[in-house]
Amino acid sequence: MDTLGFLTLLSCLTLAFSKLVIEEIRGPESIQNGTTDVVVLDCVYDAKQEPNLVLKWFFNSPSDVIYQWIPPYQPKTKKSDSNIDTHFNVTSDKSTMYRALKISNVDTSMTGNYTCKVSSDDNEAYMTKQLIIYIPAKSGLAMAIYPEESAVSCSTFGVFPKPEIEITVTGNGTHIIDDEEIVVEDEDGLFNVTKIFRFNNETIVNTIMFTCNMSIPGTEYTEVKSLNHSIEEGPEPQNYESNIVEDFYYPETVYFFSNSSGNKNSSAQANETTVFEYENSAISSYFSPTPCATILTILLFYLVK
Repeated sequence: MDTLGFLTLLSCLTLAFSKLVIEEIRGPESIQNGTTDVVVLDCVYDAKQEPNLVLKWFFNSPSDVIYQWIPPYQPKTKKSDSNIDTHFNVTSDKSTMYRALKISNVDTSMTGNYTCKVSSDDNEAYMTKQLIIYIPAKSGLAMAIYPEESAVSCSTFGVFPKPEIEITVTGNGTHIIDDEEIVVEDEDGLFNVTKIFRFNNETIVNTIMFTCNMSIPGTEYTEVKSLNHSIEEGPEPQNYESNIVEDFYYPETVYFFSNSSGNKNSSAQANETTVFEYENSAISSYFSPTPCATILTILLFYLVK
């Protein structure tokens, strides 16, 4: 082998053995709030023969460093991050022992994207993991069908982060022709969401079933509820008792969303979408045989516009 060939081989071997790679971030993707006090995110990396390693953890922003470790020194955090354990180690290897992020006093404020960055004099690597600390619905789902308005509603209360709701129809050719979504974030950061679907009563031949599916993206948490509907049942609204019996408050702005955009309407679209503000007005979330006047007035107003 000539000198050039030897140097080329040596260069390739050096690169192969010094490559800095993050293999994975071990840890949960979601946790129900209140089920654990501690979460560990372990940044598993391979740093063969890498000089002057620096490990950093970021939260939601590349400028928000919440944890830094420069071997062989002790890890450091911001003074405000007292819930991060700087003495927790996952290995006995001096180049990886403090790579993991151990967070105590877990709550919903810790929901977000955690990025691990490992760098050396010659290389650097990044990896991000989303962690969701979620709060399930206080009492599942509430559903009601209103034949006169050809509408069905599905509501959930006290959820974090914002859930997604969809309604499907099982039966004949009936299909959903329009929908609206009312989203309220209360002073505690919890979401109350009502979705209203309008359907075509004229296409109903036999009994059909509406199924409401609620989920929190990024988690395995779901709620499902179904109601049957038949056109022969007459013009009186069908109201079904919900498990939700508490009053809740709408101290914030109520936004209406359209299915076509999926985004909050701007003020320039005020002719199509109205924004209400409720100040300390309690709205019952219990669907009794006589519909709650306040919430149904709002819902029916938008249904018959």
